[in-house]
This record gives sequence, structure tokens and C-alpha cells, in this order.
Amino acid sequence: MIIDNLCVFSNPDTAIANGAASASVPLGPYTGKGPNPVNVTVIVTTAFTPAGATVTAILQQSEDNAAFADVASFALPDPTQAGAMLTFALPYNFKGKYARLKYTVTGTSATGNLFAAVTRDHFGPYEAGQYIRDGKAAA
Repeated sequence: MIIDNLCVFSNPDTAIANGAASASVPLGPYTGKGPNPVNVTVIVTTAFTPAGATVTAILQQSEDNAAFADVASFALPDPTQAGAMLTFALPYNFKGKYARLKYTVTGTSATGNLFAAVTRDHFGPYEAGQYIRDGKAAA
């Protein structure tokens, strides 16, 4: 999958703290242009500690890249595991020209790293039988 640098919300090297907001991404050209959804993928690159920490990504929109309003929130499944992933489609009520993610982290001094970007496809690992090698489905 190819990811445009302009479509990256959070770099995997950036530590995420409670209330942190990602960079904004210009999504005006992508929304409402056809039958395929525009997806956002969030991946835990460094596991959040301590155990029991939770992370919620709040999708926000803006018309002028200044004042952002909440649109929807999504909980990351098990952010205490590196590689945990969440992919969601932009909701139908998303109408802004710009988007960003605001992260809510719970847990005493919970810290970790995330990668988040606009992904046109549903990003996920291959499962047995989905990968073709030498003309045969690989297990």
C-alpha cells in the first residue's frame, strides 16, 4: 500500500499523550467522490504502558484548518500490544475540508506511539490462502 505523506496524521516516532492532537490532513478532495469509502488506519507502533491503558481516536473536522469539531470516536483494540490496528471509514456526517485525530489516553502516565494515516484500502495482514507466491496460494 502506498501512503502519501500529506495523508499522515501521526508519525510512528511521535509519542502520544492524553489530549494530543495529530497533524491536520486536507481531505476535501477525497470525500464524496465515488462509491468506495475513505478509510483511516491507526496502528500501535510502540505498545502503550502500563497494562490496562486505553486509547480512543476522536475524528475531528474543520472548514478552515483552525477550529475543529468532533465527528466520531473510535477505541483502539488492545493498545498495549504493538501492531494492534484500527481501520474505520470516514462517517457520512464528515463534511469538513480538513481532518485530524485527537487522542484520549487513559491509564496512569500511559505512553506509547501510533501511526495514523488515510488509507484508501482496508489495511490488514494477509491470512492463510490470501498471499500468492510462485502461482500458488501460500499458507
